[in-house]
Amino acid sequence: MHQHSSDPGIANPCWLNVLREAEPDSPIIVCFPHAGGSVLSVAKLARSIPERFGLVAVALPGREPGDQDQPPRHAATAGRKLGGDVAALFNRRRSGERVVLLGNSYGALLAFETARSLQAMSDGAGPPLPIRLIVSGFRSPSLPPADAPIFGLPSQDLIAELCQRFGLPAGDMTITGLFDIEDALRADLEACDTYRCRQGSTLDARIDVLAMAQDASVSRAELQAWQEVTTASVVVTDLDCGHFPWSTHPEAVADTIVALIDDGAS
Repeated sequence: MHQHSSDPGIANPCWLNVLREAEPDSPIIVCFPHAGGSVLSVAKLARSIPERFGLVAVALPGREPGDQDQPPRHAATAGRKLGGDVAALFNRRRSGERVVLLGNSYGALLAFETARSLQAMSDGAGPPLPIRLIVSGFRSPSLPPADAPIFGLPSQDLIAELCQRFGLPAGDMTITGLFDIEDALRADLEACDTYRCRQGSTLDARIDVLAMAQDASVSRAELQAWQEVTTASVVVTDLDCGHFPWSTHPEAVADTIVALIDDGAS
């Protein structure tokens, strides 16, 4: 079930789905899936993350049966909405709770824009929500797209392009299954294709970048450029997996992010 905010300044429904609460002194991980992803995209990873961590899944509109809400087509707009949702969610919890924004592919961009929104809300208005980012599968927001836009391609051409771009065989269900929610997929891809980083977009949050050896969609230089969008540290960690590791290598991803979080807390 979606969590609904009591803040009249935040549109309902909330785009967050609370999967489980954190144990005392443990952080909550907010998971931002890939383009076309849903709460189901988080399922395998959620089962692999230790129970002590709280888990929240981002649930954008337009990807559930009967959902008539329009999916957002601009990452900055979605980030502002999600920033409000995250702030409202954590204002109802104990103070000082740590928040990890975990994003893969388009989810990495959304995590960044959500972090920007949270930082802007805290500027001059009390202590910020203690956040950090763990991202993968997406260029630094400071860089323009390296490839031509694809969100407007005919369906079969779009499937072929996605399979080629992410190293998947033609007809792979990872891609073709997304076309059950084609409008949402195209909206997410449009947000990726049209995104340009705004001036003053620097964070002060630590960013860990997962470099996936079998993911040819993004170069190491594009991943290292995440340093351009934060004044804090950026660490690149290698993983031997492809572009959709939450479903193909959930245990390896879980082990890596737990080690990074625990190391950062020490």
